[in-house]
Amino acid sequence: MLSLAALSITDLIVARISHPISDFFWGYLVAVFVLTLAMLYLLLGKPYFKMSVENDLLNFRSGVLTNNFLDERFRINRHNLVDFKIQKRFLKTILVLSILGPNGVIQKNIGISYLSKKQVADLEDKLKDLTSKEENEHLFI
Repeated sequence: MLSLAALSITDLIVARISHPISDFFWGYLVAVFVLTLAMLYLLLGKPYFKMSVENDLLNFRSGVLTNNFLDERFRINRHNLVDFKIQKRFLKTILVLSILGPNGVIQKNIGISYLSKKQVADLEDKLKDLTSKEENEHLFI
């Protein structure tokens, strides 16, 4: 992605100068870069995922590292985590959480496509530990 960004910026700059070589550059690679980036996010989801456990709270964050405006954050009580699944959909890997709330069980989807197989396995083990506790009393936050 960095090389495509550098190439598109170079194409835009060279297309704007008056030189015989600029006839070969039109400045359209910037649009190609933006479209490629948009397609990548649509296909794979947001590239950043973090889960942390603080006392009885599970903190989830998913988004783009450079922009907090596009981040999605939510917290749940770990006792309200009923079940989870890791699903593969075409190129996308999704973590589906079943959360007990005051109106019943709801499902929350989080994209985890950018995690390695080891990270997904570690996440799965951690969530299995959290859902298999026998003292799992459901609380509502």
